[in-house]
Amino acid sequence: MSADELTAMHSAAAEITHRRGMPTGVVAEHLVQAGRNMPTWGIAVLEDASARALYEGRADRAIAYLRQARSGCTDERRRSEITIKLVRAEWCLNPAVPADRLAELTEAAQRGIMTGGHAVALVRALLWHGRSEQARDVLDTILRSEAERSCTAQELTVLRDWMRCTHPLDVHPRLHELPAGRDNGVHSSVAALRRLDAAKLLSEVLTAGGQSDLTARADQILRGCRPDDTSFDAVVWTLHALTYGDCLAQAQEWCEAVSAAVEAQRAPSWSARLAGIRGEIAVRQGDMPSAERHARTALALVPPAGWGVAIGKPLSTLILACDAMGRHETAAEQLGLPVPEAMFETRFGLQYLRARGRHSLATGNPALALRDFRLCGELMGKWRMDTPAFLPWRADAAEAYLRMGRPEEARPLAEAQLARCGPMSPRAEGRALRLLAATREPYQRPVLLHRATDLSQAGGDRYEMAAALNDLAGAYRALGEYRRAATIARRARVVMPEFDGASPATSATLSAQEAAPPDVAGNAATLSEAERRVAVLAALGYSNREIAEKLWITVSTVEQHLTRAYRKLDVTRRSDLPADLKALA
Repeated sequence: MSADELTAMHSAAAEITHRRGMPTGVVAEHLVQAGRNMPTWGIAVLEDASARALYEGRADRAIAYLRQARSGCTDERRRSEITIKLVRAEWCLNPAVPADRLAELTEAAQRGIMTGGHAVALVRALLWHGRSEQARDVLDTILRSEAERSCTAQELTVLRDWMRCTHPLDVHPRLHELPAGRDNGVHSSVAALRRLDAAKLLSEVLTAGGQSDLTARADQILRGCRPDDTSFDAVVWTLHALTYGDCLAQAQEWCEAVSAAVEAQRAPSWSARLAGIRGEIAVRQGDMPSAERHARTALALVPPAGWGVAIGKPLSTLILACDAMGRHETAAEQLGLPVPEAMFETRFGLQYLRARGRHSLATGNPALALRDFRLCGELMGKWRMDTPAFLPWRADAAEAYLRMGRPEEARPLAEAQLARCGPMSPRAEGRALRLLAATREPYQRPVLLHRATDLSQAGGDRYEMAAALNDLAGAYRALGEYRRAATIARRARVVMPEFDGASPATSATLSAQEAAPPDVAGNAATLSEAERRVAVLAALGYSNREIAEKLWITVSTVEQHLTRAYRKLDVTRRSDLPADLKALA
């Protein structure tokens, strides 16, 4: 059978299957094979089939259908709409692929050929690839011609809230005139309302900090949400809101909950973005090996060119994780990779600046680090994104001053950071207290460091908890309490074995060979089985409530067992318990 005969056969099959009402996917396959022999009804069938394919996680087929529809479309306006749909489908596989189509779409939007939500989607695509000037031109065209259309106004509201906390320099003044959230009188789809709520939530977290209702609002957005082409952005923005609002346990749980659905979509760019979020969560939890793994996964699924200006996010995670584990050469390699200049006008640029500063600090150049931290703070203030849980630039700058031996300049920064922390920021508060302690006399440090340890534990940050314990051990050594210092240093190593020991007040933990004092080792044998189980968990950093849940006993019973264990071990508080108590007992 010749090629022409095969094409004619598929054209006939498309006609027959269409007349018989077969699924559009079946008809679309014949239309693709038929090539340019496109019937008048074919474009609508191909568009419908592409939407179904995307929903079912078959982006490759959606792309094939849209390319065929585009090649057979002669109407300029409709061709532009098909092209932006094609861009969105190709985006699922790799955002770098459709970049060449953006110039064509930009021209169409500026001529008023492509309008509505499609034009708004183009603005976001242009911003992703660092084409800020073109994005502003398209946005200006939309606002001059379409802002009164309710459906466009809704998409513009979503765009405004997202831009406020992602591309703050590109927010058009007229966007501020749009109604907030759902207050536009439009009957919207569930997916559209999710995007509205998620963009607003992320904007609020990054500009005002996390509020007490953050988890409830996030749950409302994510519950029952199936990640697809219309809802995935809402999922990502909500997970970011939880992460930057320091609701790390909830963010991690939701990442686990949606990961299977994301994988089922077979969209590498979606999996990459989710891996990027998981990496950020892991860094904030002090789980540096996991942070590195997730960041490398994100960069493997989508190459750097596909990340656009957002490359600053996975790179910063990888740099922070490697430096925290003492692998400074690996971190330096990431800093040597080229990044878009436009990245530094975005939230992702802030994250990159901070990671670069942390690398300078870790490699013995606090003055250079301070420049990055100060620039980060200046931009955050200018962009109204100065929240302590997102990027603690004041604490970073305080640490740089401490490394330079200038505690008098570190103290006001640590105090300012502390003043900005609320009940939703235990991690940031714990770190600020640790740094503040480093500016005080040794005898003043323990009370601050005990509190810093508790806050870091409450915030779920193992790295910061280990740093606080490390400094606490140093404070007790300075006071001559060597037994207590050794006990706390061992506890720091149990909390985070990969901790490199670098912190402002001390430069190294005690030797791993240090044993517990003989009296503690001997007394450990006198503990009852119940006392031992409770004391071991307490020594590992679990709270009384967590111990009660693990052992299926009441909090009161935990307290009674701990009191007796303290007396037998001759210690006065939880942090004095030897970290290797399980082996000693």
